[in-house]
Amino acid sequence: LTLNYSFFTGDVVQPFYHETPSYYFSAANYLNSPPGNFNVLNLYGGEGSWVEYNWDKGNVYIGTDVDPQLINNPVIHPGDSLLSGYITEELATNTTVQIDNLLNLMNIKYILLHNDIDTDFYNFTSPQVFQNSLSTQNVSLEQTFGKIGIYMNNEWQNTPVYVASQVISVNDSSSIANETANIKSEQSVFCLSNQLTAEQFKFIASVQNN
Repeated sequence: LTLNYSFFTGDVVQPFYHETPSYYFSAANYLNSPPGNFNVLNLYGGEGSWVEYNWDKGNVYIGTDVDPQLINNPVIHPGDSLLSGYITEELATNTTVQIDNLLNLMNIKYILLHNDIDTDFYNFTSPQVFQNSLSTQNVSLEQTFGKIGIYMNNEWQNTPVYVASQVISVNDSSSIANETANIKSEQSVFCLSNQLTAEQFKFIASVQNN
């Protein structure tokens, strides 16, 4: 404590305060208004890596992405998974691969393009490169708030998630007919027995018992 006295008093380490630009809140309000469960892809950051945003009036922010603090739905970054990283790499190299199906696999409805990013900080891809690449994809620029562009995945659909209260194990698709009398409408799910592990059979039994 004695050696680090100046650290605790703030004589060495000074706190940094940033005023988040108003357009961040406008963009977040826009993304928080649509109903449904969906994810948002930020083309920068992720996996604990920092970003540097050049905000207005010399206000430079260095730290983790602030979007997840403002947006209600999950925000995915390139470094969060192999698939999100692959999508970003394809956009960065402006390939002919269509990313809409890949976006759907991750339930991504919107893409965020930060034009206030400092590309030199982590050798990030230029927003202009992303913008040109996105113009060739099945996505559309929905709104622009300050230095943030919001693109929409045109193939996204609000896919519902169903919770089954009855799990029926069958040997093949033809044996489903033998179970029709036991099916509970909108509550049953079929599983092929040769694709189930012993642990999964045990779980199915616990579901049936409950």
